[in-house]
Amino acid sequence: MTTGNVARDLDRVRSALGERRISFLDISWGTWLGAVYRSEFPDRVERMFLDSVASPEFTLAAFDDGRADAAESRFARPAAWIASHDEAYGLGTSAAEVRAAVLGPIGAYDANPVRYTDLGRPVDGAVVASRIDRGCAGLPVAP
Repeated sequence: MTTGNVARDLDRVRSALGERRISFLDISWGTWLGAVYRSEFPDRVERMFLDSVASPEFTLAAFDDGRADAAESRFARPAAWIASHDEAYGLGTSAAEVRAAVLGPIGAYDANPVRYTDLGRPVDGAVVASRIDRGCAGLPVAP
């Protein structure tokens, strides 16, 4: 599956709906899809809003690295705030200690994944990391 294939699928949906042109909002990876769609079908776009920037030299590795850098940056300030309230949270008195306490389970679950009978895959470090990332997305940047 490629972004070009998805763009062509999107155009088939447009056609099946009987629409001459489409308008849409693109977020995250959708910005790349929107850019590819607009490049392949310029006369079939009425309005398009790209929520963020997608590099023309897009690679999944660079995308993942960018997400990791953003998550690290996003966690730094709340970690410092949590450290300043160690009496309430008990995760450490420095941002580094809080970071180690929060990220520690990733290594533990990588070393010993937990398998549940009703889940299709084991809970490993990647699953724990994704839950931490989603949980941190709602943290305030400045307390």
